Amino acid sequence: MIQVGGALARARKERGITQYELAQRTGIQQAAISRIENGRGNATLDVIESFAQGLNVQVCIDVAR
Repeated sequence: MIQVGGALARARKERGITQYELAQRTGIQQAAISRIENGRGNATLDVIESFAQGLNVQVCIDVAR
Protein backbone atom coordinates (compact mmCIF):
# COMPACT_ATOMS: atom_id res chain seq x y z
CA MET A 1 0.00 0.00 0.00
CA ILE A 2 2.93 2.34 0.58
CA GLN A 3 3.75 2.23 -3.12
CA VAL A 4 0.17 3.18 -4.00
CA GLY A 5 0.01 5.97 -1.44
CA GLY A 6 3.40 7.33 -2.44
CA ALA A 7 2.49 7.29 -6.12
CA LEU A 8 -0.77 9.12 -5.40
CA ALA A 9 1.02 11.72 -3.28
CA ARG A 10 3.62 12.30 -6.02
CA ALA A 11 0.92 12.70 -8.67
CA ARG A 12 -0.96 15.17 -6.48
CA LYS A 13 2.14 17.23 -5.70
CA GLU A 14 3.29 17.26 -9.34
CA ARG A 15 -0.04 18.86 -10.22
CA GLY A 16 0.19 21.44 -7.43
CA ILE A 17 -2.97 20.16 -5.74
CA THR A 18 -3.33 20.18 -1.95
CA GLN A 19 -4.90 17.35 -0.01
CA TYR A 20 -7.78 19.70 0.79
CA GLU A 21 -8.35 20.44 -2.91
CA LEU A 22 -8.25 16.73 -3.74
CA ALA A 23 -10.77 16.09 -0.97
CA GLN A 24 -13.09 18.67 -2.55
CA ARG A 25 -12.70 17.06 -5.98
CA THR A 26 -13.22 13.48 -4.81
CA GLY A 27 -15.49 13.64 -1.77
CA ILE A 28 -12.85 11.72 0.21
CA GLN A 29 -12.03 13.27 3.58
CA GLN A 30 -8.67 15.05 3.75
CA ALA A 31 -7.66 12.95 6.76
CA ALA A 32 -8.30 9.76 4.78
CA ILE A 33 -6.21 11.10 1.88
CA SER A 34 -3.36 11.79 4.30
CA ARG A 35 -3.55 8.28 5.78
CA ILE A 36 -3.57 6.65 2.33
CA GLU A 37 -0.66 8.76 1.08
CA ASN A 38 1.36 7.87 4.19
CA GLY A 39 0.65 4.15 3.95
CA ARG A 40 -1.53 4.09 7.07
CA GLY A 41 -4.93 3.87 5.36
CA ASN A 42 -6.71 1.23 3.36
CA ALA A 43 -7.43 2.26 -0.22
CA THR A 44 -10.01 0.23 -2.09
CA LEU A 45 -9.98 0.18 -5.87
CA ASP A 46 -12.95 2.57 -5.79
CA VAL A 47 -10.98 5.05 -3.68
CA ILE A 48 -7.94 4.72 -5.94
CA GLU A 49 -10.16 5.37 -8.96
CA SER A 50 -11.58 8.48 -7.24
CA PHE A 51 -8.02 9.71 -6.63
CA ALA A 52 -7.18 9.09 -10.28
CA GLN A 53 -10.21 10.98 -11.54
CA GLY A 54 -9.52 13.87 -9.15
CA LEU A 55 -5.92 14.03 -10.37
CA ASN A 56 -6.74 13.33 -14.02
CA VAL A 57 -4.39 10.35 -14.14
CA GLN A 58 -4.72 6.77 -15.30
CA VAL A 59 -4.56 3.79 -12.93
CA CYS A 60 -2.34 0.89 -13.96
CA ILE A 61 -2.12 -2.26 -11.84
CA ASP A 62 0.99 -4.42 -12.19
CA VAL A 63 0.69 -7.87 -10.65
CA ALA A 64 4.11 -9.31 -9.80
CA ARG A 65 4.73 -13.04 -9.62
